[in-house]
Amino acid sequence: MFVMDFTKSISNIFYRQLKYCPIPPIPRDGPCGSGGQQDCFLQVIRQYPASAVPRKIKCVDIGPNKSQCTAEIVCG
Repeated sequence: MFVMDFTKSISNIFYRQLKYCPIPPIPRDGPCGSGGQQDCFLQVIRQYPASAVPRKIKCVDIGPNKSQCTAEIVCG
């Protein structure tokens, strides 16, 4: 139990120190629909390395039949 709590505390400290910035939106054809979130996840993972620690990956409808992927990555 102690090891698990200690590891979680260290992890929380590490992640609080990271600075995240939004990525430029990635345009998509079509609305987000049921597959948009997964498609955005795959697009962001393909475009940014794991060391960028992508988070808050979302598909956002921006108009009729158009959407975009947004996310944050480690910056600075």
